[in-house]
Amino acid sequence: MASLSKPSMAQQYRRAAEIWAAPVSFLTTCVAPMERIKILLMCQNEMIRTGRLHRPYAGAMDCARRTLAKEGFLSFFRGNYPSCAVHLGQFPLLIIFAALFGCSPVERTNVGPRKRFIVYGMAECLSLALVYPALYSKVRLANDVRSAAHNDNRQFRNFSDVWRRTVAADGFIGLYRGYGVACGCGILYSAIHTGLYRTLHRVFVRDNDPIATLTVASCMVCVMTGSRVITYPLQTVSYRMMMRSGDVAKYRGLLDCLLQIILKEGAVTLWKGCAVECVQTVGVFSLALGYVQLMRYYYRH
Repeated sequence: MASLSKPSMAQQYRRAAEIWAAPVSFLTTCVAPMERIKILLMCQNEMIRTGRLHRPYAGAMDCARRTLAKEGFLSFFRGNYPSCAVHLGQFPLLIIFAALFGCSPVERTNVGPRKRFIVYGMAECLSLALVYPALYSKVRLANDVRSAAHNDNRQFRNFSDVWRRTVAADGFIGLYRGYGVACGCGILYSAIHTGLYRTLHRVFVRDNDPIATLTVASCMVCVMTGSRVITYPLQTVSYRMMMRSGDVAKYRGLLDCLLQIILKEGAVTLWKGCAVECVQTVGVFSLALGYVQLMRYYYRH
């Protein structure tokens, strides 16, 4: 019998994208309101500096109330289209790049933990490089609030308008401001996530445990929220650097942005919106777990 040929990179990407597309689009859209509230809280001081926001938000509820009253319910989904594009593109690309470097997640390979960490770090950076302009447009659209000082007009019409205006004002590099910080954030998140999960799994999960599934799910929630809290300041720095694209006063890098935020606004500013991020993480995990159980039931019957 003829041996089956190994699927090409294009076939692997198409297969991963087909499996990933429906659940990710659904999950991203479900949590889009929380994502926008988080970004507004995270970057509110940048909007106050430019005059697009006249006073800071008192919290997540105040942000949601003012956004709903000023812009309407559909504004909570502003930036959702590029957000879906980021999630739809990055994960299949990460799988492809990891397989290209000899560390496929869908094939059994004898790769040590050190090489696996390096390979996945490189794959994370390369996949993020291809979707980063979409991530940039998501952040800029989410922070594009209606302002009385600007006659209630928005700064951008859509994601392509974001790209056009940014390239015209700041060059192509403007679409990648904060990219290095975002790469470091992603690699650090993966490292913390893997280390914490393995530690908690060894401590709390036992063989033949009647509630093993619940225990594993609880460990995953703790690990995901803990990793998000630890890496949140880097995400804040990355998003704040994006907000300076096309501006005269830009941050010179990670340390300059950190120092300016801490000295002028206080270190707590680095975690603004973190509570919303934690709730969003738990919500995404719960929806994803429900989707997996539904698919298992569907294919079993």
